Amino acid sequence: MILCPCRDCGNGICRTRDDVEAHLFWRGLKPEYCNWTAHGETSFTNDIGSHSIDVDNVNDDMEGLLNDVFGFESNTTDEREESNKPNADAAKFNKLISDSQQELFPIYKNFSKLDFLIRLLQLKCLGNWTQKSFTMLLDLLREAIEDICLPKFYYETKKIIQDLGLSYKKYDACRNDCILYWGPHEFKNECNICNESRWVTEDSTSKDISSKKNKKVAGKVMWHFPLTSRLQRLFMSSKTASNMI
Repeated sequence: MILCPCRDCGNGICRTRDDVEAHLFWRGLKPEYCNWTAHGETSFTNDIGSHSIDVDNVNDDMEGLLNDVFGFESNTTDEREESNKPNADAAKFNKLISDSQQELFPIYKNFSKLDFLIRLLQLKCLGNWTQKSFTMLLDLLREAIEDICLPKFYYETKKIIQDLGLSYKKYDACRNDCILYWGPHEFKNECNICNESRWVTEDSTSKDISSKKNKKVAGKVMWHFPLTSRLQRLFMSSKTASNMI
């Protein structure tokens, strides 16, 4: 089964290859479908503007973005200090506001630290960079530009950005896609349907999977992107809320 790119289905319905061939023959290809991102083609093309990267407009509204995410206003320092006392979200908000106002390096106004890191992560996703190559780029930038304000590793960058929300969860899965090791199966070492080992290592007899001494690597991992938080973001954003009605 593959997504059908005909005029009527528009990459929204999975069909057999024979059905897709018939649909394309009789109905034709979806006109605006030039970059085959739904069929394995990379989205990083020369037409980079189609992926919402405006290289001419580097002064993004970071403060507006943070206000949409957390529902706080950041008009004055006193308000931020007041909201910071009992609220964990306010602490995250204030930290991100600080990063959004911090210059990338002295006497450079085009990018804030937060803005630059978001752009780097966006390029990482579009270009399929590895975590190692991302860290190597951070090392190069710190070496080339004196006093540049950047984290040392990809992991530190992800920690800064994750407070913006839209995070993901990872669940170990059976290599044959029988079950997820979640809920009643969370602490199992093998699939109860196909008896396939959960782990890459040969020694999977230990029941204490939380022990650091017996730490193992899962044979397959599923990345789950929760829908609720993404719908909430669409309603919270001042740019998209009107389109959700």
